[in-house]
Amino acid sequence: MQDYPRTLLELYGRAQECAPGEFIEESMHIISRLLPFDSGAAVRARFSADGEMRLQSMYAHRQPLEKLHDRAGLTSPDPALAHAFRRRGRSTSFDFASIDKRKHPDLIAYIRKYDVAQSMVYIPATPLSHGIGLVALWRASRKRSYTEVDVALADLLLPHLFQARQINDRLHGGRRDGGALLLVSDGQGCLQFSDDDANHMLQAEWPAWNPPVLPPTFFRELRDGSSGCYTGRTLTARIRPQGKHLHIMLEALTHRALLTPAELAIAELAAAGASYKEVAAQLRLSPATVRNQLHKVYDKLQISNKTALMAALNAVAK
Repeated sequence: MQDYPRTLLELYGRAQECAPGEFIEESMHIISRLLPFDSGAAVRARFSADGEMRLQSMYAHRQPLEKLHDRAGLTSPDPALAHAFRRRGRSTSFDFASIDKRKHPDLIAYIRKYDVAQSMVYIPATPLSHGIGLVALWRASRKRSYTEVDVALADLLLPHLFQARQINDRLHGGRRDGGALLLVSDGQGCLQFSDDDANHMLQAEWPAWNPPVLPPTFFRELRDGSSGCYTGRTLTARIRPQGKHLHIMLEALTHRALLTPAELAIAELAAAGASYKEVAAQLRLSPATVRNQLHKVYDKLQISNKTALMAALNAVAK
């Protein structure tokens, strides 16, 4: 336990330094030094009154994305999760050997496939700023069961993980310059960080989509396209690699996206009050070219004069 104060200092220090996806990955490594585990997950979710979980984002530690897909196909409830939901604010351990193999054969096959014998789950008593948090730490061997000492240590340590994550969210998450929303994805398209606003925006574009794995067509176009940008019916997005993670800036589609770069440059100057001659001088164009381009802008935005231009540029495209 002599390393406990140093571990807390490191958690809170990294919360101030790291981007959201990087922080949760590093925090799991930090925790594993005091509370060893073989695989794990840090999750944001919504829970129904009876404890049914709907994922929003998930960091999978030492486990494949395939595990998430397989979990979605289970018909048996997760007893470790149900137990933890009833005891929110306290760490709970669970031995999967206690499951009735005849009643839950699909769950037994699942835990064997992914080497999940022992589980430690902690759900905070109060929600995070973006949904309820959950951390699950799994051990592969039944000979390495979680002890009462492990549970007591988890009760001390894991609440600080969520406090540090709240700090990280406030410092590095949420809206950015211009109102863009930040999403953080791993290299397979699984969301490491998002919030309700971002998820609602994605669901408006893809009504059948459910987090945490990004819509495949959206992710492929962003990752593999030459521009690193996506423009859909209701949103625009751009991607920026950040180490092992992908930062995606998400914005509602406004009328600006309908204009070419040349048209937008002219429209912004005109909307700010510049005359044809002033726009022409600044952009090194003829006044006639400016006038023609501006009338094309009016046609695209279905307006008739400069008075309506600024409002039309910032309006959400329908």
